[in-house]
Amino acid sequence: MKISIIVPIFNVENYLKECIQSIVNQTYSNIEIILVDDGSTDNSGEICEEYAAKDSRIKVVHITNSGLSEARNTGLKIATGDYIMFLDGDDFITLNAVEDIVKIVEAEDNIDIVTGKMIAYYKNNNLIKENFHIEEDRLINKSGPEVLTYYFNEIPNIIWSACRSIYRREFLINNNFKFTPNLTSEDLDLIPRIYLSAKKVRAYNEPFYYYRQQRPNSII
Repeated sequence: MKISIIVPIFNVENYLKECIQSIVNQTYSNIEIILVDDGSTDNSGEICEEYAAKDSRIKVVHITNSGLSEARNTGLKIATGDYIMFLDGDDFITLNAVEDIVKIVEAEDNIDIVTGKMIAYYKNNNLIKENFHIEEDRLINKSGPEVLTYYFNEIPNIIWSACRSIYRREFLINNNFKFTPNLTSEDLDLIPRIYLSAKKVRAYNEPFYYYRQQRPNSII
């Protein structure tokens, strides 16, 4: 099974190596790494090319600055993996994340979404892990609207980030799911719609995504 990891990048030279390193060092190796340089004016583009020269799994795309949504959509157009993961260029993931998620999607047919947990990452390595528990048994044989209702009722403070989940590529393509350009908080627009269409959702209860906080010049 092949996993495509799409990384939109804009002026994150101070964090980008940590991000890419967390991907190339994954314990699961059958991955496609798509680095979308969204018109960076710092050294981010050069860092992408340096890594691509050393790892054949990496594809680099340079585009005119168009925003996070278009950068992600660009990655979606060229992704060839069975499943899609999004990782922002200033964040990083645990080294066994992809392997763990692949085990989940290989256990059943046609899982549309696997939802995981995030870790708020502050300066000086201060961490706050999401401490809710997704009850896997309550997601089995539930429709998309039922799953979404479960999240709203049981985990009302969940961060609706595209990066907390992995998505079956065929499911995204068949439903023509794309991020809306020029929209702040584009995840809030798209992710609930994705869940409403999903027929099979599963949980990954280990915090795996380090979500960098209080970064200067971040969209937040």
